[in-house]
Amino acid sequence: MYISLYKPNDGKIFNLVKDIPYGPKNDTTYSHIQFYIRDLLEGNVFLFENEYVGNLYANNEISEKMLLYEMSESQRATYLRSKQLWQFKSEELEEFLLQLEQKKRLNLGIENKYFKTFGKNEIEKLRWEYRVEKYRIILAIMQDYPQLSYREVYKMAIDKMLEADKERSELNNKIARSLNYIGDIFKSGPLASASFEFRDHYIKICKKLLKKLFFLLHSDTCPNYSQLSKNKKMQINKLWLKLMKSNKDELFSFSPSMLLYSLPDIEQLESIYKRACKILEINPDDFEFGNRLEFMIRKGASIEKILNFLNIETDQIELQLANLELIKAEYTHEDQSQIYRTALANNEEHSEKLKSEVAKLKKQTVQLKKKISHGFKEVAK
Repeated sequence: MYISLYKPNDGKIFNLVKDIPYGPKNDTTYSHIQFYIRDLLEGNVFLFENEYVGNLYANNEISEKMLLYEMSESQRATYLRSKQLWQFKSEELEEFLLQLEQKKRLNLGIENKYFKTFGKNEIEKLRWEYRVEKYRIILAIMQDYPQLSYREVYKMAIDKMLEADKERSELNNKIARSLNYIGDIFKSGPLASASFEFRDHYIKICKKLLKKLFFLLHSDTCPNYSQLSKNKKMQINKLWLKLMKSNKDELFSFSPSMLLYSLPDIEQLESIYKRACKILEINPDDFEFGNRLEFMIRKGASIEKILNFLNIETDQIELQLANLELIKAEYTHEDQSQIYRTALANNEEHSEKLKSEVAKLKKQTVQLKKKISHGFKEVAK
């Protein structure tokens, strides 16, 4: 009963192994530690004699060629098919994560263009919406507390306008960013292109970081998430939301001559990654996935275990891809961006629409003010 509840801390064991000051070069990755722990826990192997355990992980490393030689023809066909599918799904996950970041950045550019075009109209609309909301709250308070003076009612109304104040502040920030919008920079003249090697290297680093972040910040894959303190879970969840929402100022943070304008900001990703490692007590320089299949083969895992590993990993990646597909629109702000695109496709029509909405809000404001004035006159009588 007690052994079944035993769940060693992967991160702490990983740090202990990496800190061994003697022996050959220590190239053990986090995934290697996970493999050892999972393998030793199966059937309580970790309770056996050291000599027996040592024989399970002999120093004589096995190559894939040797493994294929030992397989039957049907096993070989199953292995090659499973490996190909696993590799394909792994690459698909990396590509999907990168595409999400690219789409998010491009949509943020659409938002900036929208507020550069319609910022003044949106500010005026929000100003009148704010007044309408305030007067509605005042009327509601007057009905609930008819004995209060106008000053007291007004003070209560202001206290309840926090959400509207937040919305107004966010809009002001969007408009401020739009004033620095650089979406048309390419029209001003020819710019040097980033070399293929530079761009390819940059994309590879982004994919690697995004995969690590997805692994560390998602509750299903975060190391020992269930054993983390409440505070650390909150911190990890906040980092996940930060990665999802992203700081919109990052749109302008990287770029000699805006060469990689549509790609994620590596500095932003690294900042989130280092913070996650600190919370989870993992050395950010040592955390690598490594090729777990290659590692299992080298350490002599059975054909059955290797095939089981490939099947489980492929199923997990497919589940992760399905989850990402569900949050895709929210992550990239796609729904709101589509509204902006529609508006930008016909500037005059959308501008007239905003003016019409402002006119309606002004009428509502006049009507609400009359009701408020009439209400206090009735009380005075």
